[in-house]
Amino acid sequence: MHLQDGVHTMISPELGLNESLPAESRRAVAWTVPDKPGTYDVWCDSCCGGKGNPQMHGKIVVEPAA
Repeated sequence: MHLQDGVHTMISPELGLNESLPAESRRAVAWTVPDKPGTYDVWCDSCCGGKGNPQMHGKIVVEPAA
């Protein structure tokens, strides 16, 4: 089975993200941007191979204020 209950997840422990996202749809996700610049991992942990799957793993980059 590809999806658990037709849901993907958006996980990033460092950013406090743990969102369930209905598959085949879109919705906005809001969270508090960290005050520390850095690169933060984000991945689907429902069924897509977790952090190790390059197609369901991304990064959010927070740059220092200019």
